[in-house]
Amino acid sequence: MLADPGDAETAPVASRQLANLVGGCWRIPWSGAAFMVGPVRVARSSGLDVTAAIAAAGVAAQVWEVRGSAARAARLDQVGGLIDRRRFEQGIAGCRSDCEQAAAVWCEPSRLVRAAWRQALESDLRGAPRGGVAIDARGVRWLAVSVSADPLPELARALRILQRGETLVVALLFDDRRPQGVAVAALWCALARCLPPGVLNVLCGLGLELGVALVEAGRRVCCPVARQRAALARRSGAAPTALAALS
Repeated sequence: MLADPGDAETAPVASRQLANLVGGCWRIPWSGAAFMVGPVRVARSSGLDVTAAIAAAGVAAQVWEVRGSAARAARLDQVGGLIDRRRFEQGIAGCRSDCEQAAAVWCEPSRLVRAAWRQALESDLRGAPRGGVAIDARGVRWLAVSVSADPLPELARALRILQRGETLVVALLFDDRRPQGVAVAALWCALARCLPPGVLNVLCGLGLELGVALVEAGRRVCCPVARQRAALARRSGAAPTALAALS
């Protein structure tokens, strides 16, 4: 069974640093690169970081799916209550923004997550299509999220994906021309820490740079699996299926 991240674990924010959260652990980028959002040093992720996050999500997928729909829903229903004490804003509390959206994230993160969970459940009841992009056969999906946008729709989308038994890599895209988004990134990391390690992996980076790295890394992971399945399909006479397609 997947273990939860320990309550004693603390995020590396004493020096106002926002790292990636991969496999339940805080990680600086493989390159060591970062960029500044106000006084906060934010991880500048690359393809190597994406590959590591996909691998962590793939390991977690093997256990998360077998928990069953009811157990997953029960766990996701708890995150709203856990998130207030699991969020890591303490170390970067001085970085709060006057932006109305950021202020709402800082002040009421649990309320926002509960609203996203309600929205996810309602979407399921309406038979919403599968969201995100499949990376490989292990039930791993990814989402690219702009930190300057309203976080509620993407949070609901992520929770819906997780409730189905898939694991997730979320790429938080920052805009170097608009230095904001630390509050939204903190919320995503807090959500990930309320779940078993590797179920939700969070990467930070600059918009186009991280987005391209995510697509390229997904192709590298997917292609060997796709070739193997295509070969098996040819032997059996069945038509091969695409592994990485928009749902």
